[in-house]
Amino acid sequence: MAPLGRRRARRSAPYEPPPILPVAPIERVVDEGALISATTVRMAMKNRLIVDALRDGRRFDADVLRAAARAQFLVLARENDETAVRVDRLDLPDDASAEHRRRPEVHRMLAAALRAAADDPERLTAIVCAARDDALQEVVDELTTRLVLRDRPPTGGPDDEFERFHRLRDFIEIDLAALEAQARRNAPPGDRS
Repeated sequence: MAPLGRRRARRSAPYEPPPILPVAPIERVVDEGALISATTVRMAMKNRLIVDALRDGRRFDADVLRAAARAQFLVLARENDETAVRVDRLDLPDDASAEHRRRPEVHRMLAAALRAAADDPERLTAIVCAARDDALQEVVDELTTRLVLRDRPPTGGPDDEFERFHRLRDFIEIDLAALEAQARRNAPPGDRS
């Protein structure tokens, strides 16, 4: 048995470096980058929908969101063009990997793919529809959670008064937001603020 505070060293197998994986085909890298970018645009549109609806009281407008999604794709394309130029200027060592050497080309190809996505009305519509569904689901989930917590019966424990205060506050916030939205809808067109 080892003395207190000291552990016996475990014998382990000698270190074997992980196998070197082949470089992924450039088309696959670009496709994955385009997929990540499309997800980024979708999330941005979802967040915009939620803020527009809840904070600003705006209605869903697919045309406005398609234009915003298009603009977002073009921003990402420009960023990739700029990255390609910046990486092209790097002075790579002679032993730089093929993966590092092809980075400017990857960024240029990704920028072209993002510009193509920005000019594809069907793709923009699909992203806006998916973002709308995501936003709706997020709002429904949040309201459901708040309503379930609000309707939870008291436990008789020491936290009941604290929980009651928060349930009442949440109830007021939910109902006041609904009343405010209804008042805006019913207000004359020039008086909506």
